[in-house]
Amino acid sequence: GSAILAVDFSHDGEVFVSGSRDCTIGVWRANSGEQLSVLRGHEADVESVCFSPDDEVVATASSDGTARLWSRKSGDQLQELSGHGEFPLRSIAFSPDGTLLATTGFDNAARLWSVASGQETSVLTGHSDWVFFASFSKDNKLAATASADETARLWCTDSGAQIRILRGHTDWVRSVTFSKDGERALTASNDTTARLWMVVSGDELVRFEGHTGAVRSSCFSPDEMRIATASDDTTVRLWDSRSGAPLRVLQGHTE
Repeated sequence: GSAILAVDFSHDGEVFVSGSRDCTIGVWRANSGEQLSVLRGHEADVESVCFSPDDEVVATASSDGTARLWSRKSGDQLQELSGHGEFPLRSIAFSPDGTLLATTGFDNAARLWSVASGQETSVLTGHSDWVFFASFSKDNKLAATASADETARLWCTDSGAQIRILRGHTDWVRSVTFSKDGERALTASNDTTARLWMVVSGDELVRFEGHTGAVRSSCFSPDEMRIATASDDTTVRLWDSRSGAPLRVLQGHTE
């Protein structure tokens, strides 16, 4: 079989989708593991998959330079988004209200798209290297991007204007996510740290230090009192989100 590169659950928990190196997307029943369908159309690795907020649409991003939207129920392809040209895509994300999509790629840009029309609404330009990841604030007003240029950047979703640069990491920034209130942003970096930033000022609030390898991703716990980080050092670590104090090291992975 081929390597699985991405997975996402539907919000109702009934199904999940997987993106594979064999160019396909699998749709699976969560409680039984039964494969419901295979979505075909991409011509290279499927790097990122996600469900729309209403679970009706599956969005996928591929190294073939396209993003695609699919009907969850029928498996039909609904849209093909091809603004990044021949450059591989790295991630795709829906806005919380389901009206916008963000894609990132090796063209050093992120792009916002209308879900309804499939048309590009903004090109988020300013990064000087690959863009790995994008996310939205809960109120849909801001997008955040993480890049190999060692920065994360914040953007206005209406205008596409860059409003803040989060500087401080000393290697690639791999992910960036917002707190629920939109006042803080959390980044993970190859420099072995995760960091928490004030959105309004761009100031660094807390640094999470202890990993011995690149930090690939980070996220808030539901109550936002803790941070989880995943690293090339084969560990997952939990941290106090206010003080940065380490709480637990989860070991067991071997690579």
